[in-house]
Amino acid sequence: MIGPRFAIDFREQIDQLLESVRPIASKVRELQERLRVRVELSCVAYISDIVPALYFTPEQLEVVRDLGATIDIDFMLVEGDSGRA
Repeated sequence: MIGPRFAIDFREQIDQLLESVRPIASKVRELQERLRVRVELSCVAYISDIVPALYFTPEQLEVVRDLGATIDIDFMLVEGDSGRA
């Protein structure tokens, strides 16, 4: 698991996660098909006053595709600074 941390941009965390699984993407996809499981990249932001930038580069989407993964994005509204990690 990558995170949690206080940031206004997800790019560094997404890059770190995808680079760690890129070398085994074909094996992950094979297991996904054989075991009939779903692979998901989940991004969750706890926000109080600033909405973080959440976007995917073509390179990131390529790894997600190679994994056969879906993407789930959740923004959770919180009060005050309780969204800081």
